[in-house]
Amino acid sequence: MKFTYKILVVLILTFASISISSFAQVNKNLLLGKWLFVTYTMPAKSATTDEFICESNKKYKDVIYIFTKNQFEMKKKNGGKDWNKKTQYKLVDDKYIQLSVGQKIRIDYLDAHTLKLFVEGSKPTGIFKRI
Repeated sequence: MKFTYKILVVLILTFASISISSFAQVNKNLLLGKWLFVTYTMPAKSATTDEFICESNKKYKDVIYIFTKNQFEMKKKNGGKDWNKKTQYKLVDDKYIQLSVGQKIRIDYLDAHTLKLFVEGSKPTGIFKRI
């Protein structure tokens, strides 16, 4: 009986670890591609003004985030050399993007069409759509 119990525990733990690693891979695959900035949103209890959101939305209009296997790129849709930034990244704990420049970004939501990101040290959440 003890032997059967041990085998069952090993099988459950093995299955759980395979499921978790498969989920992380699916999430990374969803992240890959081009994402166009749509808007910023603020938490309901935020003291940040609508003016700040409007200014930020104008600033990031037409910004594209591109995620390839290990590289992150940010650029403007219609050019603008100040926006061309490239760096390496890694997905951490299936919910954070760690850029090699030290910035950490939390993935608040991700599906095939929508990406919501929260940059540490910032207040708004950026919403992007897949292009």
